[in-house]
Amino acid sequence: MRIFTISILILFIGCAVEDTSESSGSDRTMPPPATDMSGAAPSEKYLNSSTNANPNRELPAIRFFRNQTFIATLPVEVPPASEYSIGLSGRDVLGEQGMLFWFVEETDAPFWMVDTFFDLSIAWIGSDKSILAIDSMYAQTELYHYPPAPYLYALEAPLDWYQQNGVEPGDRIEFPPDILRILLNGK
Repeated sequence: MRIFTISILILFIGCAVEDTSESSGSDRTMPPPATDMSGAAPSEKYLNSSTNANPNRELPAIRFFRNQTFIATLPVEVPPASEYSIGLSGRDVLGEQGMLFWFVEETDAPFWMVDTFFDLSIAWIGSDKSILAIDSMYAQTELYHYPPAPYLYALEAPLDWYQQNGVEPGDRIEFPPDILRILLNGK
């Protein structure tokens, strides 16, 4: 009887413990989303996000520099902070544009790719506007993607966009006035 009771106790404890093991790199297994929206098609869940309808030609662009030499430009959407959890989720295509996330204070908050249907690269950008690191994130995975250090900005772009455009860690970004207005006023 004692062995049976101990076995049941071990089984119960084992089932109650979450797997917190880390996968390769800086990715960690992500718990399921807090809200179950599985009844709706993923592309329909996010149609009301404010940035989802912005055509590429109307987007402000971030400029990249190395040692004050211009490298590349990327048109970006800038969602309100209330939509950061939506990001690029639910879309079928991205095109040649990105999405900029700005945090009021430096953070080490991770990103994930649930309901994102295309692969992305993410640049973690410090408060001095220099790129700390660039990571790859793959579609419809439930992994946390952690930055190497606290960051102030995160910039998602199509997979390998940074490499294809010669942008590397250490390069700096520059915002046009319309992005600064959006960041400061949320509009």
